[in-house]
Amino acid sequence: MKCSNTKVIGILIGLMVFFTMSPNTYASKFFRWVDKNGNAHYSYTLPPSMSQDGYSKLNQTGRQIEKVSAATKEIVNETQDSDKKELTDAELLEQQAIEKRDKYLTATYISVDELTDAHLKKQTRLTDQISLYDTRIKKLESGLQKAEKQEKTTKNKKSKEKLQDYIKTTSDSINIYKEMIIENKEKLIKINQEYLKDKARLTELLSEETTNTQENS
Repeated sequence: MKCSNTKVIGILIGLMVFFTMSPNTYASKFFRWVDKNGNAHYSYTLPPSMSQDGYSKLNQTGRQIEKVSAATKEIVNETQDSDKKELTDAELLEQQAIEKRDKYLTATYISVDELTDAHLKKQTRLTDQISLYDTRIKKLESGLQKAEKQEKTTKNKKSKEKLQDYIKTTSDSINIYKEMIIENKEKLIKINQEYLKDKARLTELLSEETTNTQENS
């Protein structure tokens, strides 16, 4: 109660100061505005934030001559709500993608061991391909070295041209196999990352399913 009386007294003193000021000292209008704590203020300058929260214009006798509503604030809130909606839409799409992946995992694998077996098969196929390409590269490089030595010592023009064609074709093949090895290694990294992620998620889903079954039984 004491705090309330002090608050009222402060407002009255402020009004008395404004009303007893010489009209020549200040402008003929001043403002009344309320802060976030509900305290009323009177001033000849309006805080920038109040232009959005609403305020009143008073004359020298303290009579309200104009009231400005919080229309600007409503516009700001509408913009913020629009941004929030866009963010929510993006989150919704992400959630839908997660749910789609969850359905795939639970429909495809009945256990984490089954997921692991499927992953190991993919991993083995890629490592076998990499090993095969590496073996072919070594054979081609061996033949390439021989052809390059022969090309340097061959004087017959036609034979030299054939060797040069062979060297070019073999070099191109080696480069292709090397690119395929790089591609398969990148795939191997990707499926390993996906496996770890899917394993953790499937474990969680199966655990939730078991818990729900126990609660319903």
